Amino acid sequence: INYVKNQEILISVSAMKPNTVTGFTVEIKKDGTSESKETVTGLTKTLTFNTTGVYEVIVTVIDNNNHKNTVSKTYKIDATGPTITFEPEIVTLKVNEVANYNLYTGVTIHDNVDGEIIANQENVKTTGELKAEVGEHQIIYEVEDKAGNVATKVRTFKVVKAEEPILNFSSMSSDGKWIGSTTITATANDVDDLTSFSYKVNDGQEVNVPVNGKSASVEIPLKATGT
Repeated sequence: INYVKNQEILISVSAMKPNTVTGFTVEIKKDGTSESKETVTGLTKTLTFNTTGVYEVIVTVIDNNNHKNTVSKTYKIDATGPTITFEPEIVTLKVNEVANYNLYTGVTIHDNVDGEIIANQENVKTTGELKAEVGEHQIIYEVEDKAGNVATKVRTFKVVKAEEPILNFSSMSSDGKWIGSTTITATANDVDDLTSFSYKVNDGQEVNVPVNGKSASVEIPLKATGT
């Protein structure tokens, strides 16, 4: 028996002619514990289950000649939505990290019946846009379990300015005197890994320099081109 979000039940009793019945008893057990027992006058009764639990409905009918029959049936109700957890609750990203960020990172979903639900594009709907703009952005996460219960939760993203790499230049100083040639050393450092480093002298060709992690350096020869 699959779980459903809610269930309405119509109980109807009758007797084999020429016998007659005027009522019946109905007992309701929830999760194995008796919740109620009622004597019903008449031949029908409607029950509605809309709270989480496993219900057993036991109906007993006795006709005017003391013939007795008891029937039971089980209903599984899941009216509890999944739980969405963020770790961390608030995500801080640099502007240059937004494009490659996976919105499902640090998202955990648990359901009381279905268990763990994988947080991905197929199972979780997201509303809102995470922009590569400094400021706060909110994304709404929505997930539905097999019984149709829906849960939503909002996650806040703080986008901050990326720190610019630091460039330093050093050279064999001539104390301000004109010289025919020299070599300068250009060094780049950043708190994040460098992705590229290049230089160009006047209208010459651009030269790409190998980068290694958070720093890179190159010696650049300079020569006089005229008087």
